[in-house]
Formats: sequence, C-alpha cells, structure tokens
Amino acid sequence: MNAAVLAGAVCVTVDPELWFPPPGGSTKPAKELCLSCPVRVACLEVAMASPVLGVWGGTTTQDRVRLAQLSGRRYLPVQNGPTACGTSAGARRHYRAGEKPCALCLEGNRAAARTRRAERRPA
Repeated sequence: MNAAVLAGAVCVTVDPELWFPPPGGSTKPAKELCLSCPVRVACLEVAMASPVLGVWGGTTTQDRVRLAQLSGRRYLPVQNGPTACGTSAGARRHYRAGEKPCALCLEGNRAAARTRRAERRPA
C-alpha cells in the first residue's frame, strides 16, 4: 500500500502484534478495528492480490481463501511452515483440527497422491 493510503489506516496507530495473533489466539479485536478503518477495502485488495500473513482488510488468511473460492479466483496463501494451505500437510492440519479441508488443500493432497503413485510405478 502506498504511504497516502497508510496515513489514514487504523492499523498504524495500534500495536502490530494485534494483527498477527499467536496460534489459537483471537483475531476478533483486529477484525473489529478493521471495520472502522477508512482504508479497509484498499487493504483487502492488497491482501487478495499478493498473499500475506495476518489480519488484512478485516480478514484472516482462511477468510481470504474462502473469499477467493466464492468468487472463483485462486488464492495461494503465504507459505507459513510445512502446513500451508494448498499442500497435503495443510489437508492433514485441517483433518486434525476436525475441519473439512479447504479446496486448495484438497487439490494439494490429490496432487501429492498422484505424484506418490507415479513414483511407485515401475519404469
């Protein structure tokens, strides 16, 4: 985002840690601040155009994946360790959390399975 847009952003006036809660931490306070931000829409556009971590435009990475799926767009989240969405490890993370894997993780899991089957076939 350019400096002119950032100048009016609510996020520049609060602790940056708020936008990056620890695993299992709540994103609700950050999302509530975003609702009152005059540049929320521009911020969300930035987050949808280039994958970022944390709360942007009132959305989390999971929210942005869902938004992209609903609009028929592809959104590849930032790789954040071995369990990023869009991988077989990401699908396992969803299953362990008792969730249905997102479309990106299901496709990543299918691609990994195809690769494993191809590697096992005799030459």
